[in-house]
Amino acid sequence: DMVAFTGSIATGQAIMRSAATAMKRLVLELGGKDPMIVLPGADIEAAAKHAALEATRNTGQVCVAVERVIVHKDIAEAFSRRVAEVVRGLRVGDPREETTDLGPSVVVGVTPGMNLAQHETFGPVVAIQVARDAEEAVARANDTVYGLGASVWGPEGPELEALAGRIQAGMVGINRGLSTAAGAPWVGWKMSG
Repeated sequence: DMVAFTGSIATGQAIMRSAATAMKRLVLELGGKDPMIVLPGADIEAAAKHAALEATRNTGQVCVAVERVIVHKDIAEAFSRRVAEVVRGLRVGDPREETTDLGPSVVVGVTPGMNLAQHETFGPVVAIQVARDAEEAVARANDTVYGLGASVWGPEGPELEALAGRIQAGMVGINRGLSTAAGAPWVGWKMSG
């Protein structure tokens, strides 16, 4: 009666074509390239820890992992330095051991046309882009076929909430990541299903 699938866009489209002939209901989660925007006035420590840990959690194999960090140029250097410090503190080893975090990678200087900015890595990579202002950050966040989750970090208030409302994602955290609150919908936008 129903098909639920998590995987690639191409396979999801094939399932959708096949299901159409029998009018089967579908739930498709087809990946993400979740952006994290960091603006002046954000809690740099909290944002840097979130970026580092959410990009590398479960070796980056999380559908709503932070895949693209878009940081305002005025704070890019300090933010990137702090992310690198957090990542350097992660422990590499056997993932079955409680003392192990993983072996991550921090990449700065990412530009919108790079594969790293466009395609899901599903691995422990923190990819940092620099934006001139909040407008460019939103444009870059939306410049993808995916739209699963996102987060926006900056000074609390209606301006940040309005900016978050312009992100083309099914779920957007404001000064925090996404949570799986009981009863809350888990939704995507665009090709994320």
